[in-house]
Amino acid sequence: ITEHAFPMSMHRHNGGIYLGDSNGKIHIINEKDDFNLVESHQTEHNKGITGIQSTTGAIITASLDHTARFVSPTTPPHHFACLRGAFGEICA
Repeated sequence: ITEHAFPMSMHRHNGGIYLGDSNGKIHIINEKDDFNLVESHQTEHNKGITGIQSTTGAIITASLDHTARFVSPTTPPHHFACLRGAFGEICA
């Protein structure tokens, strides 16, 4: 996470900690390896990620940009679906 962003959401799954930040990036931390950063990826969100959930088949994020997005849990993640909120920001 850079000095220009801060964590806004967090989820634990299979030994990893998934963070969504204020710049719309996903960061994955290995909790079994001294909490070292494994990887970071820019998403298609253009505002902060307010919710993040990881499953076996997808990483799901919600954002202040009025969208919920679904990406593959691969390196790099591939975007495969987007839901747009009609009434404002999406929070988890």
